[in-house]
Amino acid sequence: MSWRGFAVSWPPIWQRSDALRIECSGDELVLAMLSLIQMANPRLLRSSPEGFSVDLGPLQGKPALTAEEELIVRLHDWFAAAEEGRKIAVELSQADIGRVTVALEVLELRGKLPPDVVALSRSLRTSLASAR
Repeated sequence: MSWRGFAVSWPPIWQRSDALRIECSGDELVLAMLSLIQMANPRLLRSSPEGFSVDLGPLQGKPALTAEEELIVRLHDWFAAAEEGRKIAVELSQADIGRVTVALEVLELRGKLPPDVVALSRSLRTSLASAR
């Protein structure tokens, strides 16, 4: 199935029986997305005047997205639609939670993260673990 030029799995996440609704901050969502991008496809990060931006262009036209790339697209869309300063409700499967958790762990293990980013990552991993 194709959505916005991306091949996605079916049924949609909100129709799967293992979908869990999780609320997170914009910072947590960005951290989850960046950690997945670092693992799955670092070419999606571009330098920008603000530091970096996410470019999903390389994913367009792919015959099929990996599970990680599909999750990156969904996280990006949730973040883009969110209101500033409000919690963002996301629907994640158990597999998605596992993917984000592993990506956050890998990011932490690579080191060189500011203490506040490490704290945010650990807080998000705790929230994800409690949702399981």
